[in-house]
Amino acid sequence: MNIFGTALFVLMAGVSGIFIILSITSDVVVMETTGTIMEGTTWHEDERQNRECAEMGYYYDEYGEEYEECERYEYITYYVCSTNLDFNYTLAEEPDGDVYQAEDTLTWDGSSGPCLQQIKDMYPVNGTLLVYYLSDDPTDASVGKPLEPSGMYFCCGICFGILAIPAGFFMFTNRSAGGRMKTGGMLGRFGPQRVSIAPPINTQQGMPIPGAHGTNTNNVNAGQGRGGGFGGGGMMMVPGMAGGATGYAAMQQTTARHQGNRPRKSRNSHSPSRIKGYKQVMEKLNMSRGASNVYDGENLLRSSGFMTAASANKFMAHPYVLKSLGLAAGGAAGAGAAASTQSGMINRNVPDPADPNTNLRPAGNSDDRLQKMQEEAAAFFDSAKPKSAAPTVRPVSDGEAGVCAHPNCSVGVSAFDFRCFDCRRRFCSAHKGMTFQCNECAN
Repeated sequence: MNIFGTALFVLMAGVSGIFIILSITSDVVVMETTGTIMEGTTWHEDERQNRECAEMGYYYDEYGEEYEECERYEYITYYVCSTNLDFNYTLAEEPDGDVYQAEDTLTWDGSSGPCLQQIKDMYPVNGTLLVYYLSDDPTDASVGKPLEPSGMYFCCGICFGILAIPAGFFMFTNRSAGGRMKTGGMLGRFGPQRVSIAPPINTQQGMPIPGAHGTNTNNVNAGQGRGGGFGGGGMMMVPGMAGGATGYAAMQQTTARHQGNRPRKSRNSHSPSRIKGYKQVMEKLNMSRGASNVYDGENLLRSSGFMTAASANKFMAHPYVLKSLGLAAGGAAGAGAAASTQSGMINRNVPDPADPNTNLRPAGNSDDRLQKMQEEAAAFFDSAKPKSAAPTVRPVSDGEAGVCAHPNCSVGVSAFDFRCFDCRRRFCSAHKGMTFQCNECAN
């Protein structure tokens, strides 16, 4: 059973029951008596106008649908009359008792003609009228008959009873466990927590990290180390292994933090679509001729704007790319593996410059490299310029003069020069007209 639905049903049903009980037990009734109109009563008349359509037109839109639109409007005059009544009355059960006084307002709305005289004749001074008041408050009387309290209570009870019906259906609905609202904050921390008792594993060396997640470090000798012992309890540093020690220490601090979101290696590196993409890039850049080694291939990819330095390095490290370009990956892979084992750095798959088997071009001095880069950039921008063909000259048709029609000009003209629309003569650019006519025809 739904607790919220039960509480809502009890509230609605309880309020409905209270109003029903009040309507049954209420003994207040509306009393009727006769009153007399007194001096001080006023009458008012207000003339107003309403804009109404006098003639309607029927039209069709672009879709063939018929619609109506008013073509002529007219103003209709009507009158609103009202009276502020001052009257006195006696109680119905005590006709000869105390006299009470009261005020009320009556309004006639929408009369087609003047109504001031009619309302004066209907409610004249010293005239009589029916007056209504409640039995529990005889001093508050009105010309219109009010609603009895029992009827008002009954209507309210019916309304709340109708609202209790859907609350009753909601009361018998079960709340699913998946539909509960999960809240955080301070109370959310008191719930059961899942704690891992396994120590974090070093992903590169496959060893648990001492002293993390409850790992017992009492049995670890303070002077014990993987590469040798040291009596003072520290770590022995060997020249050439400083980078490896630093990488290992930093890795111990970050392995536990990043272990949950470690990126996975892509399994589709040899898929047909991936191989097809590599092939298209190599054909687009003509890498079979422009890349004689891995270094040239990376430079070609970066200079083309296709890839960044990291993406170019990954591209040239792919076995299919190396095989297609005829490059040897043994030296680069061996150097990268050695660097990864010793210093924990990422293998960039770049050939070792000290290896005699590699085909790396000499670095040269900075001036030569700068001049070569400038020459390559200039050649690139020259090749990117649009090749504009030489303008062709089309001779005029047979029967036309090949010179300007101006009497003082002998410049040759072609079919692309200005031709007057009226006289059909051709003019050079110096004597052409301002519009489609020559100066002589325009004047």
